[in-house]
Amino acid sequence: MTQPAISLDSAVLLATVSRRTLWRRVQDGQIGRSGTDERGRALLALADLGPLLCIRLDDEGDASLLVEADRGSAVAQNELGILCLEQAQGPVALHWFKLAAEQGHSDAMHHLSRLYLHGIEHSGGGGCCGLAQDRSQAFLWLSKAAVHGHAIAREQLAVWTGD
Repeated sequence: MTQPAISLDSAVLLATVSRRTLWRRVQDGQIGRSGTDERGRALLALADLGPLLCIRLDDEGDASLLVEADRGSAVAQNELGILCLEQAQGPVALHWFKLAAEQGHSDAMHHLSRLYLHGIEHSGGGGCCGLAQDRSQAFLWLSKAAVHGHAIAREQLAVWTGD
């Protein structure tokens, strides 16, 4: 059975250490490399990354969620964004929500709207920075969510525009 693995790019996003440190640990054998994926990205053993991640993966379901999000599942990316928010990793959540929203996931668009409306403080974890409040971006993502059929976004947009 293949052990769960994620791309180096996702590991860098989620790790509390730099890309260079991760790669050095791969070279030293502290982190297992699991080949490459269909996009040519280096895959790293998730079990070896666990202690370095800015989020807790409490069970196999969380680990599977991360693997599926890394593979490009919009549903998993949205769910991982929620997990990151629950663990006070707003900047990391923003990344996953954007990936899901780019694939047309209306819940992710709605989450982005809320993040832009309220802003995010830097959490000090894997994210590089916080996010300033931006009402125009909040309105943009709320509008996109509404267009993609998100019922709550439609109601909120009607209130926002006075319709």
